Amino acid sequence: MKRKIIGVVAVLLAGLAVFWGIRVYQVNRKYPKDIIHWIAYGDPQFLAEDISMQIQDLQWISFAEAKDRYVEEEMSEDGYYCLVEVLLENVGTQEASPDLTQLNLETSGYSNAIALDVYLYAESTTHPVLQPGEKRTVLLAYTIYDFQWKPGDWKQIREQDFWLGRYDYPDKWCWEMQ
Repeated sequence: MKRKIIGVVAVLLAGLAVFWGIRVYQVNRKYPKDIIHWIAYGDPQFLAEDISMQIQDLQWISFAEAKDRYVEEEMSEDGYYCLVEVLLENVGTQEASPDLTQLNLETSGYSNAIALDVYLYAESTTHPVLQPGEKRTVLLAYTIYDFQWKPGDWKQIREQDFWLGRYDYPDKWCWEMQ
């Protein structure tokens, strides 16, 4: 009797494994792998319809250095603000307003969204309005804390290869920052 129960359970588990495998295959066919587009440092690329974006500069500022310059209060943790200067250009014929919150600071195994407290200290909106032909330099700010990294990696954080990423499935756009 025990052998029959074990046999039935084994058949059910095998059937479940086959069903699960078929579903994984179907999902993978339905949703293709990401297509990653790398944009070299300094090259312009469309961020949104009619809006071109080009990375111009990258600065690392410690939390202590940023006090009063970009924030009102000093952070109690150790870390940096990664400040990315980008040039936005409206190449269209109508007013346009890109969403800058779509841009994440990324590296292999790490991603962080824009630090709104720092960004809004210097800028008035995350959706700047650009008139046709207008160019505007914007300073994007990202926060990086030491506790997010291993001690050995933290010592070399400034040498790490970071990029700005915008995900628009299945396309992912990566602006190199060095």
